[in-house]
Amino acid sequence: MKTGIKKMIAAALAAFMPLANLPAVHAEEEDPFLYGTLTEISTVDTTAVLKDSFYYSDDWFTQKPEERNDALALLSMQLTAAAVNDDADGYGTAFLKELGFRDIGYASFGSDDPEDCAYTYAKKTLKDGTELTVVCVQSYAFDAKTKTKGWTQNFIVNDETAEGEHKGFGTAADKVIDAVAALGGDKVWITGQSRGGAIADLIAAKLKEKTAADIYAYTFEAPAVTDAVEDPSAYSYIHNYLCSDDLVTRVPMWNMLRYGNVYKLNTEETNAGIKEELQKLQSVAAETEPTDNTEAVTKLVNDLESRVPERADYSRVRTDQFTDEEGNAEKIVYSYQETLAGLFGFIFGGEMEGFEASALMDNILEMQPQLQSLIDAVKLEEAGKEEEAMPKYWTAANGLRTMIGNMTKAGTISLPAEGFYALLRLAGPIAVDTSYEESGEAFLDLLGYLSPLLMTAADVSSYTYSHHFDTVIARLKVLAPQPAIGDIDIVIEAPKADDAKEKAEQEVSTFITSLNKEWLSAEASWETEDSTLEEGCVYYLNVTLKAVGHLAAEDMKLTVNGTEPMSTPEVTCEDAVTVVRAKWEFTVGTPKQLTVSFDSGEHGETPEPVSFTKGTRLEYEEAPDLGTVTEDGVAYKFAGWKTEDGTGWNDVVLKEDILMKASWKRIVDSIHVIFPLPAVGETIQEPVFEEDDLLYVNYWYVSDEDWNDVEAIEKEGRYSLCVTAALKDPEKTEFALEKDEYDLLRYIGKAYINGGEAETAEYDDGENYVRIEYEFTAAEVQPEYTAEEGNGETWTKGSEEGMRFIFKCNIHDEDTFTKFKGITIDGTAVEETMYDKEAGSLILTLKPESLETLDAGEHTLEAEFEDGTGIASFNITEAAKEPEPSAEPEPSADPEPTAEPAVEPEPTAEPTPVPEPTPSSEPDKGAPKTGDDSNPVLWFSLLGGSLAVVLLVLILLKGNRKE
Repeated sequence: MKTGIKKMIAAALAAFMPLANLPAVHAEEEDPFLYGTLTEISTVDTTAVLKDSFYYSDDWFTQKPEERNDALALLSMQLTAAAVNDDADGYGTAFLKELGFRDIGYASFGSDDPEDCAYTYAKKTLKDGTELTVVCVQSYAFDAKTKTKGWTQNFIVNDETAEGEHKGFGTAADKVIDAVAALGGDKVWITGQSRGGAIADLIAAKLKEKTAADIYAYTFEAPAVTDAVEDPSAYSYIHNYLCSDDLVTRVPMWNMLRYGNVYKLNTEETNAGIKEELQKLQSVAAETEPTDNTEAVTKLVNDLESRVPERADYSRVRTDQFTDEEGNAEKIVYSYQETLAGLFGFIFGGEMEGFEASALMDNILEMQPQLQSLIDAVKLEEAGKEEEAMPKYWTAANGLRTMIGNMTKAGTISLPAEGFYALLRLAGPIAVDTSYEESGEAFLDLLGYLSPLLMTAADVSSYTYSHHFDTVIARLKVLAPQPAIGDIDIVIEAPKADDAKEKAEQEVSTFITSLNKEWLSAEASWETEDSTLEEGCVYYLNVTLKAVGHLAAEDMKLTVNGTEPMSTPEVTCEDAVTVVRAKWEFTVGTPKQLTVSFDSGEHGETPEPVSFTKGTRLEYEEAPDLGTVTEDGVAYKFAGWKTEDGTGWNDVVLKEDILMKASWKRIVDSIHVIFPLPAVGETIQEPVFEEDDLLYVNYWYVSDEDWNDVEAIEKEGRYSLCVTAALKDPEKTEFALEKDEYDLLRYIGKAYINGGEAETAEYDDGENYVRIEYEFTAAEVQPEYTAEEGNGETWTKGSEEGMRFIFKCNIHDEDTFTKFKGITIDGTAVEETMYDKEAGSLILTLKPESLETLDAGEHTLEAEFEDGTGIASFNITEAAKEPEPSAEPEPSADPEPTAEPAVEPEPTAEPTPVPEPTPSSEPDKGAPKTGDDSNPVLWFSLLGGSLAVVLLVLILLKGNRKE
C-alpha cells in the first residue's frame, strides 16, 4: 500500500515539474493614469502656443483636499493655460473632453461689467461614482475690453474702510459665488492664475460656507487678497504656489495675504530644471538662463511701501496747487488708487496700439529733458521744498505724456497729464536716487531702475519673468515629473535568411502593442534596400518608441531579445511626446567576410587591409586615421576615405571587396593680406590675399567713435580694417584649428596685414572663415592735381586742331571740374574765350587762335583750382616751309647791308664721291663747296638780324590784333 502511494506521488511530481520552469505570470497592474497631449497659450510670446503633455488620475480626488499634490497643481495650471476663452472648439474645451469632463460651459467671457470675472466650468463622474465639478477662473484676455476690466480691478484695493478683502477681487468673487455653488458636485476643483488665482482663492474660501463638497483649490502667482484671516487652518484645502521674484505676488503690501497654504515655487530645484522644461515646451523663455530676481523685487516693494506706508494712504485723496514753470495756476486732485487703476485701464484699453515698451527704452535718451525735470523735482521734495518740486513734476509729466503719445499708432493719447503727474508723485522718489552728486549719474541710475519694468517677459531680468504661463508650468513639471517609461525588452524572432524585411518590423510593433500601454507606441525599420534578408550579411534594425505623458529615465534599459543597442539610446521631446531611438546589429547565418584595402596617395603611410562582414555599413566602424603630416614645411591633414567613384566612408555598404583612397587637405596656417592704407578723403580699396586659395568679404568700421561701417575715410582718426578670409575650395584646404577649453574651434595660425601681424584673427565655426582685424590711423591728405594728358606734348603752328589737357586730383576727383577757377600760360592769365572746358576730371582744350599767339618754344600752363594748382609744360614749333625757286634779288631800299644771295650749284652728270673724313684740327680742304666760301661768323650775324626783324613784325601784328 505504501509503495502504491509513493508511486502516485512520484507520478504527480513528474507531471508538474516542467511547469516549474515556466516564467511566473503576474496580472498586469492597471495603470492609474490617463495620458495625453494638449495645446496651451504662451504669455511670453502671445503669438505662439505651447505643445505639452499631461498625466491625470481620478485617484487624486480621493485624497484629502488638505494634502498638497504637485501633480494636481501641474494639471490645474495646464488647464488654466488652455481654457482662455469660451470657444467650444478651443484648447480648453478639447483638454477637458480629453480628461473625461462633460457639460462644459463658460461664464462672463467678454462681459462689459467691470466687476465680472470669466470662468470655465464642467462636470465629470469619477471612477468611484462621485461627481467632480471644475471651475477655472481666467485672467488672460485676448481683447482690449476684457484686459481693461481686469487691470482696473487689480488696482482697486480699498473701499471706504480701507480694510478687509481686496475690493476688486472680492467684488468679482461675490458676484459668482452663488453661481459656482449652484453647479453642485460631491467634489469641487477650483483653479486660476494671477488675478484669476486671487479670485479663485476668494471663491474657494467663500464656497466653504455654501457647500459640504470637498474643495480642491490650486492658485498660481496670485496677488494678496485680504489683510485678515481669522482661522488659517480652516482654509488648508487651498494651495497657493508663488514665486518670490514675481512682482505681482508681492502686492498689495501692508501685510495683506491669501487664504490657504503658500508654497514657494522658485526654489533651487525648480530654478535648476526650468530651462530644460521650457525647451521641451518650445517656449521662447528657454532662450535665456533663469536668474532669481527676488532681491531686486523686494527692494522695489519696500520702496513702494515706504512711499505709501499705510493701506489707507493708497486711496487717500490729495490736492496739489502750484504755479507751473510757464506761470499758469494749476490745481490737481488725485489718489494713487484712482491714478493706477485709470493708468493701467488706459494702457490695456487699446489706445496704446502700436506702442512697445522696448521703443520707450530705445528712445530713453531723447527723454532726458523730461527725466531731468523729474530728478530735479525729487531733489527738491527731499529737501523739503515740495511747492518748488510740484512745477518740476508737472513739466516732466507733460513731456512724458507727449513723447509716449508720439510712439502710439494714433500719435496722441487721451490720458490727461494729471494722471502722469500723480504717477510721478508716487513713483518718482522711488525710482530716482538723489545720492549722486551729478545729475547725469542719477539719470543713468534711473535708467537702470526702470529697465527691468520695461523689458520683455522673456528676459530673465524682468520683474515678471516668473509670472507667465510658460515659466509656471515649467517649474511645476520639475516638481511633478511625469512617470518613467520603465525598462523594456522587445522580443522578436531571430532574423534568418530569406525573411521579408517587414517581418521583424511588424514584430516590434506587435510586441509593444501587446504590453497594453495606450501611451506607448513603436516603429521599426531595417537599414537596407534589400527586400529580403541575405545569408551571411549583417543588418541594422532601428527602433523608435513614442511615449505620451512619460519620461525616459537616464538608467532606462531598452533591449531586443535581451541584447543592448549598439549605442546609448537617443531621447528627445517632439510635440510634447517623449521619443526614444536606438539601433541593433543582427548577422544572418554564418558571416561572409569582405576586404577593405587602402591607398594613402601622395601623403602618409598606407594602412593594412581590414575585413568586415558583408552588408557592414562603414559609418558604424572606425576608419583608419592618417592624422596630419608635414612635407617641405607644408602641413596636410587627412580628410577621409573615398572609393574610386567618390563615395565617402560613411556612405559605403559593403557588398564586395573595395579599395579606399585617402583624401588630404592642405592646412592654411598663414594668411597674408595686402591693403593700401587709405588717407582722409580716399575711397577704401579692396584688400588682396597673397594666397590664391583664399577669398574674402570685407567691411569697415570706425573703432574709436561710433563703430559704424564706412565706405570712405572722411576724417582723421583710428579705423579698423575687418577682413573675412574664406576658403575657395574647402574640399582641398582647411584652416589650422584646434578646440579651446569650451570645446569651440579657434584659429591657431597667423594673419598678416602688409607684413605686420594682425591684432585679431578669430575663427567663425558657423561661416567657416577667419575674421581678421587691423587698426590703422588715417591722416589728412592735401589734394594734388596732375596733368594726365597734354604734359610735354608739342603743337605746330598752323594746325587747325587745338591742344588738349586733362587734369586729375588724387582725392575726390569727381569734384575737380567744379573746383576749377582758370588758367595761366607763362604766368599770364588766359581769357575763357581762348579755351574750352568740360567735366571728366577736368578736360581743357586750348583753341588754335590762342596757341598761334605764343612764340615757338617751351611754355608752362597752370590750371588753378580752389584748393591747388595743376602744372603742365608744352612746346610750340613753327610749321615747316616748302622750298621756293631762286630768283634775282631785287634792289633793296634798305640802306643796311644784306648778305649775297646763295648761288645754286651747277648740276653734274655724275655725283662726286665724298671722301671719308679724317680727324684733323684744320678745316677739311677736300670738303665740297656750298657755293660760298665766305666767313661763317658773318653769316650767323646776318641770320640773327633777320630773326630780329621777323620777331619785330610778329610783335607789331599781335599788338594790332589786341587793338
